[in-house]
Amino acid sequence: MALNSDVLERIVAAYSAGVKRIGDRSGALGMSLWDTARPEKLLDLSIKTLVPLWGEGYELGLAFYRVLKLLDMGYTVRHDESRRRPMRMVTAGDVIGEFEKLSGVELGDLGVDRSRRVKEYGIVSSSSIGWKSSDFWYLKQSMDKQQEHVAAKGAMDYDRVAFGAAAQKVAADGARTTVAHLGESDGNCLGFARYSTTGTPCAFCALLLTRGMVYKSSKSAVLSARGNSFHPNCKCVSVPVFHERSWKAGNVFALNRKFEREYRANDTVSAATGIGKLRAWRSYYWKTYRK
Repeated sequence: MALNSDVLERIVAAYSAGVKRIGDRSGALGMSLWDTARPEKLLDLSIKTLVPLWGEGYELGLAFYRVLKLLDMGYTVRHDESRRRPMRMVTAGDVIGEFEKLSGVELGDLGVDRSRRVKEYGIVSSSSIGWKSSDFWYLKQSMDKQQEHVAAKGAMDYDRVAFGAAAQKVAADGARTTVAHLGESDGNCLGFARYSTTGTPCAFCALLLTRGMVYKSSKSAVLSARGNSFHPNCKCVSVPVFHERSWKAGNVFALNRKFEREYRANDTVSAATGIGKLRAWRSYYWKTYRK
């Protein structure tokens, strides 16, 4: 079975709204901490304050993956709370309701009987501490960079905004990293497709959108799914793909397909390599879309 494109669009929109809400809260808290915390206490206070928001992102990412797989495959992966149990049965309504609660969006009729019993397979690793450490390492790098900038040139509003953007990325990556790890360990997941939640991505994200659906067997798929390719204040997410039909049909990935066609049609961009490819694409993109 393959997910109805209208249903997929609603689920991805709900997930995007949830990621944005968590990321915005985290960004605002990051800027507040920059304003009020003593420099030597900033990292400890930031971690203590932002870890719960990373956890909210983790729960949202897990719920998103569970509902997407349920509606696309007819069964789903386990929630952490059931990791010590053998395979169990839950209702479709349990999985959908969990996602609705965490995303803050009522999905309405999804064309599935919510009372239907469905199977949960696999074990979601509880060792998410490793994922969390990797995401928060980025926050430390950003803090060090901004504090060095302050020491060299004095306090500027730019440093406050940059640290807030790093805090936003950390919380949003709680969801994005979770989805990536689940997909990478799931034999049913073919790969990932990047999705712009705004429809007006920056040139860097637009270039990544041109790659279309990236199969997870390639190195670039890992970068596409994990936070490495999500910059501070990035409004993109990765969507796991279980059937190629989900990628090819409907409006969810229409922007990806559009940019992919334009990329292939532009000889200058296609022929460029390395950083030159981004420069060539950025020149084309800004002339075309940011006049």
